[in-house]
Amino acid sequence: METMTLFRFLKFLAISPFHICFSYGIGSSKIMCLEIERQTLVKFKHDLKDPSNRLSSWAVIDCCQWTGVVCDNFTGHVHEIHLRYPYCHPDSPFESYGFKAYSRLKLGGRISSSSLDLKHLRHLDLSCNDFGGIQMPSFIDSLMYLNLSGAGFSV
Repeated sequence: METMTLFRFLKFLAISPFHICFSYGIGSSKIMCLEIERQTLVKFKHDLKDPSNRLSSWAVIDCCQWTGVVCDNFTGHVHEIHLRYPYCHPDSPFESYGFKAYSRLKLGGRISSSSLDLKHLRHLDLSCNDFGGIQMPSFIDSLMYLNLSGAGFSV
């Protein structure tokens, strides 16, 4: 009797739409970021000024676990970078007259040309930081989403 119940359960899994999700979760390992892309992001970070240490998580081995980095779950390629300055809204008390010190916590520096090695990057948000009028990055042509508003880039 128990054999028949097990057989029915296995048959259910074989025809069930949940089969793929269920079988994928058994014994599968998490995909980590690719080493070449991790190295590229380390160079990217090296060229940035990060006075508030927002990128402190960019030290662990798996760059898919880093703050602001989103990877594809199946390939491990870096698809998105979200590094918007968090106190960006014009009505925010941090942007008002009395809190100019917070503006010194924005990311700055330069954008490394090595970012071209992120061939699968489709989304980049560096808005509301302070890049001091440097030239806009050249790799932006390949992006589907780009937000550099208020980040102090020149054209």
